Amino acid sequence: MGTSIFHGTGLTPDQYLKEMNRFEVAFSKMQNREYEEAITGFLKVCESNKIHTQSYGNLGLCHAYLGRKQEALSAFNRALEIDPDYEPADINREIFLNLRDGEEMPHVTKTIEYYRELSRLLEDSR
Repeated sequence: MGTSIFHGTGLTPDQYLKEMNRFEVAFSKMQNREYEEAITGFLKVCESNKIHTQSYGNLGLCHAYLGRKQEALSAFNRALEIDPDYEPADINREIFLNLRDGEEMPHVTKTIEYYRELSRLLEDSR
């Protein structure tokens, strides 16, 4: 599964690894609730890798935490355009859409490595 995620990006292996490192830094910023810095990092990943589903999903979360409805929905929707089966974006989008006025997006405390877990499930089912 990891190889298929790399293919189609148009990146060299070195560029891909650089962007994955950038993603990890942005993800760490998001976990530390440094949302503006995280957004900057995820946007840089998306500039280089236009099909990086996780970055778009995390952009959605950051914007949701900051109460930016249009930006959050746009990012969640972009993640789902890239991969309609990407459950984290689908679930987070639904949670966000069901918030009442003034209610804040609950902070995610569990890290999900969706594609790694999906790959394991697919291998186990063989």
